[in-house]
Amino acid sequence: MATLPANDFDEEQGEAPEVTEGLTLQDILSGQNLAEVLDEAELSRIGQLVINEYELDKASRADTEQGEGWEARYERNMKVAMQVKEDKVFPWAGASNSKSPILTIAAIQFNAEAYPVIVDGSNLVKGRVLGPDPNGDKRARADRIGQHMTWQLLYRMPGWEAETDRLLLILPIVGCMFRKTYYDSIENANCSDIVSGLDFVIDNDAKSIESAPRYTQVLHYYPYEVQGFVNAGLWVDVPLDDEDAGDDEQSLGEYYEQHRTLDLDDDGFPEHYVVTCTKEGKVARIVPCFGPEDITIRRLDTGATAKLQDVLDELTKDEDLKVAVVRPGDGEPTVEDA
Repeated sequence: MATLPANDFDEEQGEAPEVTEGLTLQDILSGQNLAEVLDEAELSRIGQLVINEYELDKASRADTEQGEGWEARYERNMKVAMQVKEDKVFPWAGASNSKSPILTIAAIQFNAEAYPVIVDGSNLVKGRVLGPDPNGDKRARADRIGQHMTWQLLYRMPGWEAETDRLLLILPIVGCMFRKTYYDSIENANCSDIVSGLDFVIDNDAKSIESAPRYTQVLHYYPYEVQGFVNAGLWVDVPLDDEDAGDDEQSLGEYYEQHRTLDLDDDGFPEHYVVTCTKEGKVARIVPCFGPEDITIRRLDTGATAKLQDVLDELTKDEDLKVAVVRPGDGEPTVEDA
């Protein structure tokens, strides 16, 4: 959101246009859904930006003049593994079309060998000790943490073991699968979902997820699940215009969750956010992908850089502390009251 100078107005109209400012750092780090504080015009702009760039990333995986695209190869491999029988027209119409289960057998063998290595009984998580440990204290601590995390995976994350089994069966067929691990504030538990390559859209030429300017997960929720997010204060209430629903009012709806950069504080440098919207571009949720511990600032009293969280911890001791936010690509830092 651009900041409009207050004195830039038409004297004949006698009224100055509304002054809009970017969000402050306090607003962004408040923990609330930023879709609740942004105006409708800005939300509409962000929503359309998400949809347009999602379509660009999806188009990069389509067929080209150079050959078959990634999505076409994905679907073809799945048909071969599932031995889907299709009518043949070569060398003549109605020719025999037998399917050999070679790929299916290979995938099952991969699953059978990889699964017991990953799901190793009650020793799923193992800690590594770095540095000297003469008394074995680090080793004992690593073992305790490993036991607790193993307990979380097996007993506090329903479906983790079954999802792992499924992942190891699909992975050798399509060659690309993703796993999303997150904290569910409604269930009050960690969750881990596998995400197929079809539902995880990233530019086909991206070198890695970390270096990509954006990536999108296609989400599928029932209406009662969406209402739960709204009631919990995680989403704002947005209508879903689903033409494919038909007469079923409880059919799955399609949503996009895009990790991307936005400049919501008007400092000229985009930060990372997660934007969730409908496939029509109506924004339901915007949250930052960073916290005070991820922001580097420059202390004006010493000139040294420090983490914002460390400086905030000192506020109770020094109310006159001044800092300057430092971001890559910035010019002169701006002095702010901590």
